[in-house]
Amino acid sequence: MATNVDLIDRLNGIFQCKVCDEQLEDPIMLPCSHRLCRGCLPDLTKNGQEFYCPNCQQKVELTDEEINELKSDALVKNIIECIQKYKPFEENDRSRACGLCSGHNVVAGYCFKCENYLCKTCCPDHNSNEKFQDHANSTVNLSDEILGKINIFKLTHSRRCKDHLENFLDEICMKCNDVPICITCRYGDHVGHKTKDIKTKAQENVDRVKQEIEELSEKMEKFYCRIGSARLLKEDVDRLASKREKEMKSLFTEGAQTVQTDYENITRTLEARRRKISRGEMNHLGKEECEVKLSEINPALEKGEEKYKVQLKSLWQKYSDDLSKNEADKNEKHKKLAHIMEHGWVTEKRWRIVAAALSALIDWDNYWLMVTFLPDLSSAIQAINDDTDRKQESGDLEAIQNSLNSNVALK
Repeated sequence: MATNVDLIDRLNGIFQCKVCDEQLEDPIMLPCSHRLCRGCLPDLTKNGQEFYCPNCQQKVELTDEEINELKSDALVKNIIECIQKYKPFEENDRSRACGLCSGHNVVAGYCFKCENYLCKTCCPDHNSNEKFQDHANSTVNLSDEILGKINIFKLTHSRRCKDHLENFLDEICMKCNDVPICITCRYGDHVGHKTKDIKTKAQENVDRVKQEIEELSEKMEKFYCRIGSARLLKEDVDRLASKREKEMKSLFTEGAQTVQTDYENITRTLEARRRKISRGEMNHLGKEECEVKLSEINPALEKGEEKYKVQLKSLWQKYSDDLSKNEADKNEKHKKLAHIMEHGWVTEKRWRIVAAALSALIDWDNYWLMVTFLPDLSSAIQAINDDTDRKQESGDLEAIQNSLNSNVALK
């Protein structure tokens, strides 16, 4: 069976804002699926609406209207609230400022109406004080004996009706958007409304979310294949880029060697001719004609050298341009594949959190939690579902694969 510490270990630490390096506060999700504090967004947009995600460095472009419409991530927000409320009650971390005396003492309780932690001194006084008499049913008293039996969700939700504290919320009003009600509410403000007992509603929620999880699980298998394909394609891109670089170097070396050989042959021929003329081996030529022939050799040598330099420079320029294009092509493919893999890892992490949360809820067998928390879980599942359907990523993978195949075919 899942324990509090197990879940805290899974969740604590992963909900950290990359802007302020603190735990996320009112988390919002960017188009790249990463989260940050709503309050940290102005730090990124103060120089304009264009900025780069602090997690993956992907460019984010949002209008003022789109920024204002960014919704809070309800699931992550609820989980963080659970973690924050549970943390003081962990075995080695029960020190927290008391909401009444402001002393930093060992926590002994929590009042849901005050939304304050209570120290050992103030907790009994709070419960017996006439000023807080209507808080009694909203206060959790802790002792070492019962500490291990309290889970994070029970510390964040009161099952008592806020209007009729003597009653538990054991039904939901279907006419009023599934609001939890007690027996007094049913025959009062909600008289005549269609209701459903909380156990039935909880089971319906569980069945629905289980079905959603099952359907998403099948899609995640294909999604994992996409991540694996991106990883393998990156290796193929690297291999092809390395192979093309070696081929370019080989072509440059061969071309440069050919130009060098041609230049050396021309130079050797002209120098041999110079020597023959200088030694008087061309006796059939007159002195003046020999001088003319000698005067023609230096310009020919200079022309050959200039041609050699131009050809070599052209070869080097082509080699450099081809290397740059090869590197740019590799980097562009890397960027697309890295985005696909990063998005895949983020989505997989969200999937694991949702699956773990559902498993914990089922293990704890708490109908109240299943009614209040599972709708958020269902929304989170739908968001993951939407993220696994990104056609752009499938298109990028196919385009990269076709590009690699065409290069192989040309060989």
